Amino acid sequence: MEHEQELESLWKEATCSICLDMFREPQTIDCGHNFCRACIVGFWESVGGGEVSCPQCREVFPRQHLRPNRTVSNLTEIIQKLLPMPREEPAQCGKDAEMQDKLVEALDRFEVMLEELSRSRLEEEASEAKLKRRVMGLTMSIKYEFARLHRFLDDEELILATRLRQREENVSAQIQENLRQNSEEVTAVNEMSAAVQRKLCSTETGKPEDFRDIVVRAKSIQSTKVSVDLTLGDFCGPTLYAIWKQMLNVISPVPIGLTLDPRTANPFLEVSDDRTEVRLVKERRDVVENAERFTACLCVLGAEAFTAGRHYWQVEVEDNSAWIVGVAKGSIQRKTDITLRPSNGCWAVELFLWRYQALTSPPTHLQPKRKPRRVGVYLDYAAGQVSMCDADDMSHLYTFSDVFTGRLHPFFWTACKDGSLKMAALQV
Repeated sequence: MEHEQELESLWKEATCSICLDMFREPQTIDCGHNFCRACIVGFWESVGGGEVSCPQCREVFPRQHLRPNRTVSNLTEIIQKLLPMPREEPAQCGKDAEMQDKLVEALDRFEVMLEELSRSRLEEEASEAKLKRRVMGLTMSIKYEFARLHRFLDDEELILATRLRQREENVSAQIQENLRQNSEEVTAVNEMSAAVQRKLCSTETGKPEDFRDIVVRAKSIQSTKVSVDLTLGDFCGPTLYAIWKQMLNVISPVPIGLTLDPRTANPFLEVSDDRTEVRLVKERRDVVENAERFTACLCVLGAEAFTAGRHYWQVEVEDNSAWIVGVAKGSIQRKTDITLRPSNGCWAVELFLWRYQALTSPPTHLQPKRKPRRVGVYLDYAAGQVSMCDADDMSHLYTFSDVFTGRLHPFFWTACKDGSLKMAALQV
């Protein structure tokens, strides 16, 4: 028994602590421990970095330094020739093999995981780069739009200031003319007054016609003052309001007033005579059947069709408890029931069963700050964007991003018996 333990101890001395097998090309490192050349080199490459360490005692070295150990190499060869491998229980050998298989399996999983993590990292880096490009583009767009507004306001300020200065010059010129005439009149009055004084003080009796001439001249003198308007009323009115109305020529897009297309309205939807309101009715209306009309869902399209540009409109939903508002393709299915989502040509938000949702796949739950009275819909055709907001405070509800082709129409759905959907008119 003691002899077997000595043999096992001797066998372990010739065993690499990394691969747990007999040394192959044994190398000695700076701390004195021995390892197979392939094992120690592989270990150091796996940890990376400049410094290296001993996997057995953990001593750290500034660089890799290997020395072939001939003595250990010769000893290993002798042990392999003279001594059999330490005896182990068959069951134990089976356990070691099983454990080896599990370790290999674990390594395979680690490799797959590293590949997935590497791919995920590349995707995140690509997303970050895309985000930066998007933010940079939006920043430039914001700067451009505000620069346009600044230029407009600066130009309007200059125009108003120039007009006011010209008005000041005109009024001032009138005042100066009044002052000049006033001075001439004062001089004339003083001269006549002096003449009258001389006549009164004179001992000589003048001719009657001389006195009559002075009296006539005195009666003929009248003020030639020109009335001057100092109120500048056209500059004191609602100046900012007037400028705001002119800004509608600069702002893009300006809210537009929509009209509905009755030809597309479901037979259970009634469109008002002015085509700005739609409501659900109890009985099916007697309507002309056509290819444009929705028959499978309670929908109607706007009469306007968009194939380019940026557009914005508002819909009053305050009295409606079941509605869908958004944008749809002109080619959307109308005769069979479909799920309203982007893949079917519809980008919209809804209120149904007291829940606000964006009609994505699956639907996205929305939490507006308050119950919207009006919903604003913004379409940027070229950018592939449809955004919805609470039109009262412009708080964001949801934004769809897609690639648009063909005609797009404003889209409306209502299943509320008591309320309607109404196109909100722009009030200036």
